[in-house]
Amino acid sequence: MNKSTLFNTFVTTVFLVIFNLTRALKTHNVSVRNELICKGTPIDIVFVLDSSTRINNKTFQKELEFVSFMVNHSNIGLGRTQVRMGVVNFGGRAVIEINLMDSMNKKKLHEKIRKIRKINGKTYTASALKKVRNIMFRREKGARSAVRRFAILLTSGYSANPTATQTEARAYQKKFIELFVIGIGPKVLISELKNIVSKPVGDYLFLALTYKGLKNIKEKFTQRTCKTHVRRPALNRTVEVQNSQDSSAV
Repeated sequence: MNKSTLFNTFVTTVFLVIFNLTRALKTHNVSVRNELICKGTPIDIVFVLDSSTRINNKTFQKELEFVSFMVNHSNIGLGRTQVRMGVVNFGGRAVIEINLMDSMNKKKLHEKIRKIRKINGKTYTASALKKVRNIMFRREKGARSAVRRFAILLTSGYSANPTATQTEARAYQKKFIELFVIGIGPKVLISELKNIVSKPVGDYLFLALTYKGLKNIKEKFTQRTCKTHVRRPALNRTVEVQNSQDSSAV
């Protein structure tokens, strides 16, 4: 995948993920306008970033840009009704880079995001998910007991132990953690990702295999989020960014 395609894949996926997070919130009659998470809607979100040897440095930087984009479009703060964000970075080991309690403001989060470095090693997804479940959503780490909890996994390769990954993902249900997964690039085991995301699959799994025109995606995203949305029964399908020859996407 060339650099131009990779860049557009990430940006397009950002908008699709925002759309589905928006749908999840509107299920609870939450109004969504200019921000991803509007004022008055407390959410705890942890990003789980794949920085294994399977991806290069440029790809990892796009993952960090994804997190920064989400920060910019959220009502960040430690207030009772604000959004808190954390980051776990993983490869051959899992590292907590940002705790939820670090969400004092957007500037603070951006400073911490810029310091995150690639880990390399095997893709130990299960270890990262376990650290999120057992540590990140603790009260002493800044988590709240009465708010929705989102984990957003960005991965570009097979997990080192698919069975352990699926077992860990099942434990998320008991903790009431909603798990979104973005499968990046062609080297993704789709069957594994379908087994670990929250249900319905079509609301939580995104595949950034190719891309459609970025301009068109932006327009559709704006149109769909500006309208009143009533969630319909979800189909068992995966949201995939389709290929397009639209030069305006570059």
